[in-house]
Amino acid sequence: MKTHDSRQAFRLIGLWGLLITLQFCIPFINAYVIDLFRILHSYLSPDRSFPDFSYLHLLFIQLFGFMCVLWGAVRIHKPELFLAVYDCIGRIIVTLILVSFVLGGGSLVPLVFIASELGFGIVEIIFIFRYRKNDEHQRTKT
Repeated sequence: MKTHDSRQAFRLIGLWGLLITLQFCIPFINAYVIDLFRILHSYLSPDRSFPDFSYLHLLFIQLFGFMCVLWGAVRIHKPELFLAVYDCIGRIIVTLILVSFVLGGGSLVPLVFIASELGFGIVEIIFIFRYRKNDEHQRTKT
């Protein structure tokens, strides 16, 4: 496994993060996405509440979306080990927050995001270890 392959994986995971969060930072589209979540919620967890979203809620969703898109752009531009490690730490924290929300009686909609966070986190961890192994191998050669 070459370092280039790991960097390519880091870049693609950054691209996925950018694409999956882009709709949250675009005004009016983010409200439509929330409506889609409301519909999904009605199927996944009809016995749990789903709050109405005010413009203030949408503002924070838009800010969160922008930060995630910006982080994804940085990961695409600089697919480095250092950033991948912090991305994994972030994925673990986000997963714990989402699991806590669901276990606390919240909507089951975040389960979709939990799957994505865990899946890409595992892939990223594999490539982090491969990157480090290759890096150590390269250092012992010289």
